[in-house]
Amino acid sequence: MKCETQVVLAALFAIGFSAVGCGTETSGPSDDGEGQPTGGASVSSGSGAGTGGSIAGSSGSGSATAGTGGGGEGGGASGAGGSTGGTGDGGSDSAGTGGSPGGADFRLYGYATTGDGTTGGKGGEVVSVSSLDDLRTEAARPGALIIQITGKISGSGDDVDVASDKTIVGVGTSGELEGIGLNLRRSSNIIVRNLKIHHVLADSGNGDGIHMDESHNVWIDHCELWADSPAVNSDKDKYDGLIDATHESSDITISWTYLHDHYKGMLVGSSDKDDSDRRITFHHNRINNVNSRLPSYRGGNGHVFNNYFENVPTSGVNSRVGACLRVEGNHFFKVKNPITTLDSPAGGTHRIDNVFEETTGTQESGEDCSWTAPYDYPLDSAATVKALVLEHAGVGKTDPLENLP
Repeated sequence: MKCETQVVLAALFAIGFSAVGCGTETSGPSDDGEGQPTGGASVSSGSGAGTGGSIAGSSGSGSATAGTGGGGEGGGASGAGGSTGGTGDGGSDSAGTGGSPGGADFRLYGYATTGDGTTGGKGGEVVSVSSLDDLRTEAARPGALIIQITGKISGSGDDVDVASDKTIVGVGTSGELEGIGLNLRRSSNIIVRNLKIHHVLADSGNGDGIHMDESHNVWIDHCELWADSPAVNSDKDKYDGLIDATHESSDITISWTYLHDHYKGMLVGSSDKDDSDRRITFHHNRINNVNSRLPSYRGGNGHVFNNYFENVPTSGVNSRVGACLRVEGNHFFKVKNPITTLDSPAGGTHRIDNVFEETTGTQESGEDCSWTAPYDYPLDSAATVKALVLEHAGVGKTDPLENLP
């Protein structure tokens, strides 16, 4: 693979991509991301990117458009992306317009801004719930609605079906679903923020913390999802995914969320025959002690930027059949196979300015691919991602009713 670097003496860097094909499995025991890497890509000592993409200010708003170029084999030079430009729109050096203190910008970015847009329950009634029955009733109501979960709600083998045009938020640090998953089926325009979801058993409902099936325009932000550490739980099929998106689910952003202590993180595409042209953005998330699927991504375009991965024993970002993933400005610490292609025909990757620390296995792999980002986004330097994400990802780090679209 060849690596081209183009340096432009300006605060904005442009990059241009052209899409690669798509493809998509049923989530479950057979799709655990524990196979061997396909191909034989060598470990690169650098980012191995083509022309990198970046935007204004470390947390200001800018635009990402993109040039061509794939990863370099065997330690190619990093692309030009990831540079910190000037001040964001109407903001300071640490935050753009509407941003939050400490250099973090908690507004909606990514694919959830595209298509029909994502506003959740904007303009609807605000209701508070503290029981499973009330949550189910309100989540299923037609029309726009903002639902506040005021405390811990426990269940066993329970799903909550979420209808379109809903915002579901946890209040403070007390909003919590134990053994209860959210099921988004043929739903659209949904926001889930500041909510803890954990210990959702695989044999309950869809078996995922948040399950999206034929759903679009979804924003999951500042949540925390977990179950048991793989070191403690020897049954990898006791739980299914933390967040899964299947069957034409698209235009989704997952941001500032803490995923930990689990076998299966995020499955995108239910099988190799699930070939939807899906579009999902993962940014500024913290992933700790999750075995694999971070994400395991089939079909369409995915954008994985400014995430902090730590203690991952099997595989990190896994680009599978027909996918093209832009993997940009992430920090991988003690991760095996940080950017890889497992268990399916290999997908594609465009790798830009990632940091690899004490990683093993295949550091970077995937056929070169490229696409054009149809949205603006705040790109932080990979060198700052660890501190930024550790400080701001997860529950209780923002008012969930602020910075809403």
